[in-house]
Amino acid sequence: MASSLLPGEPSLRERMTGGVFWLSFQSGLTRLLGALQAAALAWLLDSSDWGSVGLALTVSAFLQLLCDPGIESVLVSRTHGIRHWVTPAYWMGLCLGVVGAVGMLAAAPAAAWAYGEPGVMGLVCVMALSAPTNALLVVPNALLRSQLRFRELALLAFVMRLVTVSLTIATAAAGWGAYSFVAPVPIASGVTAALAWRFARPTIHPTFQFRRWRYLVRASSQLGATRILQTLVAQGAYVVLGLAGFSLSAIGLYYFAYSMSAQATQLMSSSVIHAVFPALTKLSSDPPRQVGATRRAARILAVVIVPFCLAQVVLGASLFRICFPPDKQDALASFQILTLAVILNAPAWPASSLLMAQSRFRELLVLWLRWTAVYVVLVSAAAWGAGNVNWVAAAVAVWHAASAVAIFRLAVRGHGTGGVIREVTPPLIAGVAALIAAAILVRATAQGLMADLLDLTLGGSLFAMVYTVTLAWIAPHLLADTLDQLRLRGLANRVRRGTHSSNHRAS
Repeated sequence: MASSLLPGEPSLRERMTGGVFWLSFQSGLTRLLGALQAAALAWLLDSSDWGSVGLALTVSAFLQLLCDPGIESVLVSRTHGIRHWVTPAYWMGLCLGVVGAVGMLAAAPAAAWAYGEPGVMGLVCVMALSAPTNALLVVPNALLRSQLRFRELALLAFVMRLVTVSLTIATAAAGWGAYSFVAPVPIASGVTAALAWRFARPTIHPTFQFRRWRYLVRASSQLGATRILQTLVAQGAYVVLGLAGFSLSAIGLYYFAYSMSAQATQLMSSSVIHAVFPALTKLSSDPPRQVGATRRAARILAVVIVPFCLAQVVLGASLFRICFPPDKQDALASFQILTLAVILNAPAWPASSLLMAQSRFRELLVLWLRWTAVYVVLVSAAAWGAGNVNWVAAAVAVWHAASAVAIFRLAVRGHGTGGVIREVTPPLIAGVAALIAAAILVRATAQGLMADLLDLTLGGSLFAMVYTVTLAWIAPHLLADTLDQLRLRGLANRVRRGTHSSNHRAS
């Protein structure tokens, strides 16, 4: 029988495999939409517009946490009795969403003053409109996740991205400038919330049930604090760059590079995580199986993420020259550096899901407290010391790689040896072999548009071929397992038959 992400119960295993398939498929479509948006906005907007949005996000991202400081995860962890908690969670989340919107409106003038950029105030005010609608997504998303209804979750994520991208490009073409980033968000979240409620159909009673709020606050407080630290890390580079006096154009180039690198691969990672976390909660009585599922998820993520990242590095220059205007070419180095950071970071994400599924919120919080302090020191030293966004990108990359090792080690502690580096080693070896082959081809071609197109087509094809052949040679069972999760069982069986034939000839 084909191995799966979760060994054991066939029903759970099949639903998990289906979840990985649907969410990975959605991530692929979302990636295409994101690439289309980035290419369009690169030509329609100035780097200063990207910089203004990056600064505005440093305010809205923190206050958006009030909409869901961890309530959704608490609901998912209480799968068996979730229906009893949807009413207090709904009213509490809605109140927090309103508070978050008011907080953003109040913080907008202070942010504009702190950064010395008056335009930030208006952007934050528009972002505030999405706080209540985002809060409306908490309960239906939790119900869908607890029921392992991954097809609906994938559709919701795709609809939200499709509406956002369509309206963003349309408003940018209409000359809205930086507002084209933020104006579509409240509309997209409202449409998605309406669709989510239609799917989940939660029953909400007209009573606040305040006595249950206390439990939700206690249960989500440590997770909420962890999310604040995670948001500080996600937005910290923009804060440091703004306070260090970098120009809006420089901040915009960093924001553009980050949007094109880390966020794309994080979408892929989050697809598997959204499938892993609710399933891990159903295995709460069997920690060894939880750890086994986490390791397998990390390996499968590595098989997909590592070649994606390395291909972006070796083919990034050609991609930038074809798709983006001259003023965005300076973001190439930061883009390549930040892409490398995801190789270790993304496969460690299932480890965070394991810690939450085991309710180890305090351990996760303590770990993030330590590593957030390290992040602030590294990024601040790079910004004020080197005074270059590429050095800031390098500091961020080093931090992501080191922190991923620590998170994975904490999650699997006491359940065997080997951390995240062991899980990514086979894909990394295959990826480096493919990178060398593609790099030789790229260096052999001439300059110009046709040469860049050949680099992307022939270089990308050569990379994929060398990577697949090398991985099938050094880790055939890992490749077959990954193909199973993507519902490519015919290819998976072919890989297994090839392995058996090789072993038979060798014996």
